[in-house]
Amino acid sequence: MILNNYNSVRGWVSTLMVAGLFAPALRGEDPGDAEALAEPDIVHLKEFAVIGSKEAVFALPGSGSYLDTEDLGRFQPDDVNKALRSIPGVYLREEDGYGLFPNISLRGVDTTRSGKLTVMEDGVPMAPAAYSAPSAYYTPTTGRMSGLEVLKGSSQIKYGPHTTGGAVNYLSTPVPGGRGGILKASTGTNEDVRVHVSYGERWKSRIGAIGTLLEAYHRETNGFKTIDAAGDYNGSGETGFERTDYMLKTNWQPKSEKRQIFEFKIGHTDLVANEGYLGLTEADFAATPYRRYAASRLDRIQTNHTRIYLKHEIQLGPNTRLVSMGYRNQFHRNWFKLNDIRDIDSDGDGIPEGDASGPGSAAITSSLAGALAGAVEGKALEVLQGKRAGNLRIRANNRDYTV
Repeated sequence: MILNNYNSVRGWVSTLMVAGLFAPALRGEDPGDAEALAEPDIVHLKEFAVIGSKEAVFALPGSGSYLDTEDLGRFQPDDVNKALRSIPGVYLREEDGYGLFPNISLRGVDTTRSGKLTVMEDGVPMAPAAYSAPSAYYTPTTGRMSGLEVLKGSSQIKYGPHTTGGAVNYLSTPVPGGRGGILKASTGTNEDVRVHVSYGERWKSRIGAIGTLLEAYHRETNGFKTIDAAGDYNGSGETGFERTDYMLKTNWQPKSEKRQIFEFKIGHTDLVANEGYLGLTEADFAATPYRRYAASRLDRIQTNHTRIYLKHEIQLGPNTRLVSMGYRNQFHRNWFKLNDIRDIDSDGDGIPEGDASGPGSAAITSSLAGALAGAVEGKALEVLQGKRAGNLRIRANNRDYTV
């Protein structure tokens, strides 16, 4: 089953899905070579999960929810907002319609960019700067996940640093218990294309049990909005995005006296989206909600994110276990977007005031919020709509984060 991606997506034109190509192996069942398999807890490192399972929810001192592969598979979501709607106590504010920049609130805290909660993947903080700038301009791709964990209340304090809200932990595809793979592909309206491929294998060797998984996920769409035409600009329907994820995960259980396991993961995500901050007036939204003003035609964000971790667990005794993790996240974003209006043609002669010479040629400026609110007698809004001359200032928020 494929769920419509947004209100504007009225149905999938065609769907191709080839899934569960070695489904028994992915569930840890014997695909024919029992010697190649290991115990499920070796493949799934539950110690690095926030909750671990649906049953573990009932043992939490706080409140939590666990969505497994079956839950996510009912809707094939690529938007975390859609996946989280089934969880009580989670509040969501849509922004772009695709979940590229989720605004999630737990326990009633501020929703803005999910800045009041801890976003993780496999127990590793995923915000570009989780402690100093937690606003999530990057969020893991829900479409490639095997589960989602949401933790609210006092029990999430150890996952910090934002203990007033909660934690959302994305669970990536685990290394299979034998040999297995998945291929999913779909296409739909607005030239929406999704492809998800993964293949993994596990075997025993002289040095112990070794498992490896390779995964790739790609989605692209033209978007559901239309940018107005203005002057010599003919308008555009290119308001979508393109996102690609790659991941390599491998784990090793050496032959040693004490049970232990190492797991290494490296992943990379590239995103290019024709998105900006500019909205519409209430009247224009009521008339044409999927419209964008001509002034936003150059808005574009590019991000890339590389994530690496090495985890180790060793059983020291019947009731003692040591778990260690080292990780590195590197995130870069460049959001080239409309900032404000620097000059406005107030007298209608086709020349922005700041470009004119002589007395009375002082520049007339306006913020984007002011323009939408009717600044300069509504003339600033006409500049955004392409109906009046004006100079627009565009800036690039070019930032790098390393954790």
